[in-house]
Amino acid sequence: NNVYHKINHEYFCQEYIEISFGMDIRVYVLGGKVLGCVKRSSDSSFKSNYSLGGRVGKYELTDSIKALSLSASKAIGLDFCGIDLLFTEDSFTVCEVNGNAGFRTITQVSDIDIPMELFKWIKMP
Repeated sequence: NNVYHKINHEYFCQEYIEISFGMDIRVYVLGGKVLGCVKRSSDSSFKSNYSLGGRVGKYELTDSIKALSLSASKAIGLDFCGIDLLFTEDSFTVCEVNGNAGFRTITQVSDIDIPMELFKWIKMP
């Protein structure tokens, strides 16, 4: 009955969302505040990661994106994270929450300085 014990491997499964093929939104959250976001895209893969050859571009940070990202950050209990959102028919859904989020992409499309924001947040009284 238990397939896991028969194959002795761990697997992670997630729903395939066709409308979001090759694109997602990375939202950066620090200390309960949304710093900004980028749209990541790829023409050749469902994975849009910049490190895998994806492209980055600006994306408008809406109130619904902010609310969903802050909720995901709070649910996981992380002070700094990158929230990956997938597109749905009429909104977004959380794909993953990254506690060790890379931030080189946001510097390409905005003036947001994540390292400086982290330093300022760490020095807060």
